[in-house]
Amino acid sequence: MKGLQSLTGCVGILRVVLGICLLLAECAQGQPVNEKLQTFQKFVNGEIPIKEAIVYRKSEKFDGVILNQEWWRFGYQNGTWFCERLEPDANNPPKLVSNSKAKNLVCGASFSMDWIMDNRYLDMVERAKAVGSSPDTYAQGYRSLMFMALSLGLPRISDVLEINDARIKWNQLAFTTIRASQYDINWKILKAVTTTGRVNLGADGKPVSAEFPGITSDAPAGAVTYEYESTNSGIPTIFVIRYPDHLIRYEFLRLVLGSNDWTKTDGYTPALFGDLAVARTIRVWTNAFSYTISGGKLIPNFETTHPKRIGSLILIAAIAISGSLLTLGYRNAKGNKTTTSNP
Repeated sequence: MKGLQSLTGCVGILRVVLGICLLLAECAQGQPVNEKLQTFQKFVNGEIPIKEAIVYRKSEKFDGVILNQEWWRFGYQNGTWFCERLEPDANNPPKLVSNSKAKNLVCGASFSMDWIMDNRYLDMVERAKAVGSSPDTYAQGYRSLMFMALSLGLPRISDVLEINDARIKWNQLAFTTIRASQYDINWKILKAVTTTGRVNLGADGKPVSAEFPGITSDAPAGAVTYEYESTNSGIPTIFVIRYPDHLIRYEFLRLVLGSNDWTKTDGYTPALFGDLAVARTIRVWTNAFSYTISGGKLIPNFETTHPKRIGSLILIAAIAISGSLLTLGYRNAKGNKTTTSNP
């Protein structure tokens, strides 16, 4: 009899536990989805297409002494992007123009090529072979600016070709990310570690702040605050990162979301940003080596003792690639102008 009573008691306890589990499951399913938080989380991983963004960043001490300030313009969508530095117009400071010190340098990636272009040169490389090439090394600083704007103040490594190589992982309000923990004197990343942090929500469900712990002197603890222009948006207009000895303020002066129609072009191509009438030296990169197209000939930009038969094949491929990019961009330029025109 006692054994039967004990068994009955265990069954009763199991029923109670099962009931609680079912109740919790129903509550979880009934909870409304926080779309503002989801938008925020997707934005930091580049999952929301951006036709054009103009960003202002100011780094300063707590007493107001400005350490650095800069402006840049970028677009990031569907596996293609561009970025260029801007500066206030000398004759009309409220207007931003291409940075003269950078010689109007624009960096970007089409669906098939990484490229950089200024008033004199156009360098291109297949995306699969971009590491170590000029379009990789020269564009690293530009990609870093773009990734920092997308990160909304959350730490992540920035010396990667794609934002997918440095994704921030989410577990509701907690996040896990890879952060640089040591730099050399030129701010090249020497070490990186995995770390965590947390976003905090306001009464309306939007992220209002975030914090992450310190790791080393090169990677101190930080706290982020967010300001919104629209009450319905999950993407802040301003975010400020507070470190122990300084703060950095980011502001989206312009933010146009959405995707372009890429049926007439290969994504963001050089021809969308440069005057086709300007004569430029075209350099095509193959891994760490480059070749210049001059007078219909492919000239190696490195010392070589024996001509290689493969040179003619590379020349044909290079001419086809450059011609395709410029032609597609020219066709697109003749059509409806996209929202990525200069501000």
